[in-house]
Amino acid sequence: MSVDMSPFLWIAVLGGICGFGYGFFIGANDVANAFASSVSSKSVTLKQAVIIASIFEFSGAFFLGASVTGTIRSKIIDINLYIDEPELLMFGMFTSLLSAVIMLAIATRFGLPVSTTHDIVGCIMGFSIAAKGFDSVDWDVARKLFMSWVASPLISGCVAAFLFGMVKYFVMKTDNPYQRAYYTFPIVLTIGLGIDIFYILYKASSNFSGFSDKLELYWVLPTSFGIGLFAGILWIFVFGPCAKKPEDRKASNSREEIHDLDDSGHPMKESTDEPSSEEKSPSTIVDNLKLLSKKFGDSTYNQDLHAQSMHENPRTAEIWEQGEVYDPDAEMLFSYVQVFTACLNSFAHGANDVSNTIAPLSAIIQLYQDGVVEKKSEVQKWVLAYGGIAIVLGLALYGYRVMKSVGYKLTRLSPSRGASAELAASLTVVTASFLSIPVSSTQCIVGAVSGVGLIGGWKNVQWLFLARVCVGWVVLFFVAVLLSAGVFSFGAFSPSA
Repeated sequence: MSVDMSPFLWIAVLGGICGFGYGFFIGANDVANAFASSVSSKSVTLKQAVIIASIFEFSGAFFLGASVTGTIRSKIIDINLYIDEPELLMFGMFTSLLSAVIMLAIATRFGLPVSTTHDIVGCIMGFSIAAKGFDSVDWDVARKLFMSWVASPLISGCVAAFLFGMVKYFVMKTDNPYQRAYYTFPIVLTIGLGIDIFYILYKASSNFSGFSDKLELYWVLPTSFGIGLFAGILWIFVFGPCAKKPEDRKASNSREEIHDLDDSGHPMKESTDEPSSEEKSPSTIVDNLKLLSKKFGDSTYNQDLHAQSMHENPRTAEIWEQGEVYDPDAEMLFSYVQVFTACLNSFAHGANDVSNTIAPLSAIIQLYQDGVVEKKSEVQKWVLAYGGIAIVLGLALYGYRVMKSVGYKLTRLSPSRGASAELAASLTVVTASFLSIPVSSTQCIVGAVSGVGLIGGWKNVQWLFLARVCVGWVVLFFVAVLLSAGVFSFGAFSPSA
């Protein structure tokens, strides 16, 4: 029996606003940390990362995003308890989104890479405990989530250390690292593409009703690695020979400089003979727009994150200065695989995590329209597009804060290190997904980056900063539970006339 939900239009409207805000901070935090290693190793620039995310995050969310998904992320609560009170569930989803936005905004402000999935799960648990008690939560799912805090970063760190150790001692430290990297690259490309395509086809498509019965493991596995192998063969016979031109590489890619910064942490401008902005004031609307666009870019996607990170943290500058430098031609080859993995990981993230993390907004809309609690509900395509736009804006406008943390302040990264970290994180996420173990892509990439840094020695990792990040994961989750429970209780149980 449906309930008239027209008096609760305000919840749907505010839920839509909070949903956009949550998508914004997903881009600023979750997507930003996924691109951090690629940006810091200079495989892509921050501006290029925004362009890649704009295309692949949005495409993954809109075209391969889950058309049917559980109303509650990971089925963390028993929605049967709300069948007679859909308005209570609707309000709980709204307060969960509101609390999640607040917690994610605080974490991003301080540059802490956190799991957006764990954030929203904690908020949903909090409101349900306040509404229906502790028995409303599926504690078996919660237990697996708690275990993943420890297991996922450790496993991805070990895998990343193994992969980069192989690359370091069998490629980079040899007499001819460029030649070895050239023939190692198709192997890495086959594995990397195979893993990421497997991730997309098996995990993302399992949520897509049109493909759920077609993409079985016996079909997905050979197809994924077959495509990866084909790409490796193409590299050897087509693209590789074109890349064998080290003289075409820009000299700036083979060296890293620490720029002088002003008091605000931004790179200082080199002196020129041109008049200052005060002396050369814009006289037309076009000049004003160009000046405004430049100032906007300098404050967001055009920042020099490397220089800022060195300035903000002396220990970071020390790690990067003392870090081992490898053959620049060999590093150039590994930058290609990072571009591939960045694109594929972005698409996979859009196809999976985006649709799931905006599920509360979809639930609010479904409850308002139907007035009935359903275990599964369609995620409207416009909601996926809505979330995709918010994510891209978040990465472009505010993602630089978390990128500095994961890409620069944990350890020194280069294309060979970054490629190993991304490959290890992808492998961990895919394996966990196959085993139905909830893990965080954020925690996996943080563990992988730390594992890569450890290969260069104990002092190559900023352990205090890593400890701060790990403590942040736990604190954010439990504070999210309490905040969500408090916000929900304030609205649902306050006395009324």
